[in-house]
Amino acid sequence: MDILNGYIDLQVAGFCLLFGNVLKNNLSFVKNDYIPLILGIVGIVLNVGFKGCFSFECIFSGFVSGLLSTSVHQIYKGVKGETLNFFNKN
Repeated sequence: MDILNGYIDLQVAGFCLLFGNVLKNNLSFVKNDYIPLILGIVGIVLNVGFKGCFSFECIFSGFVSGLLSTSVHQIYKGVKGETLNFFNKN
């Protein structure tokens, strides 16, 4: 996991997190299975645009940052669901 830390761009991940939220909540024709792939591609486009480079490292960094936003959303859903279930068990 330490290897991927150098490729994470928080600015791209933040934009992808917001864009993924818009995809999931407002565009019902997009299936949930395709959202990680779409965010990976959006991450590539954003990273190439922000950094102005088109190398393998730049593309890989954008893809990893786009997928990071999907992971952050899943972690948030898991924590939110566990805390709600924890309080409802009484």
